[in-house]
Amino acid sequence: MKRFIFVGLGLMWLCGCSGSADRIESSRKTDATPAPETTPAPAPILNSLQMAASETYRKYMTAAVGAGAKHPATEIPPAYWADAIKELKPIRVYTHRVNIVVVQRVNEEVEEGKYIYIPISSYLPENGVDGFTVTPNPHQGNTYQLGTGVFDYSRRLK
Repeated sequence: MKRFIFVGLGLMWLCGCSGSADRIESSRKTDATPAPETTPAPAPILNSLQMAASETYRKYMTAAVGAGAKHPATEIPPAYWADAIKELKPIRVYTHRVNIVVVQRVNEEVEEGKYIYIPISSYLPENGVDGFTVTPNPHQGNTYQLGTGVFDYSRRLK
């Protein structure tokens, strides 16, 4: 008899919970208001140079790994450069901790150009690391401001 009452109360509780779940779900549907038409579209995740850098990296790595390279060279040959990278008129393009470096000017002591962060890299550029100075400085106090992910850079060669 006790078992029958316990099972009966359990079933009543389950029925009550499922009914309240239906009421909650239906209230969510009726309370939802459409987003106003003036809501701005979200910003693109990557800008055009980041997309071009990602494409350049992907094309080069696909070809290098496909050819059997276990540790591909850091310099990326022009055949793999995306059009937006070519438009920067690079002297050379190479990877730095997976990010893309586009060399536009070079002399005996310093190279300069664009340092492009690509999201597959776990490395965020930082001034002083490996001789790089990036502008604008992404590290401000205790925060890191990635901005557009495209930085002007200079790098000491000696």
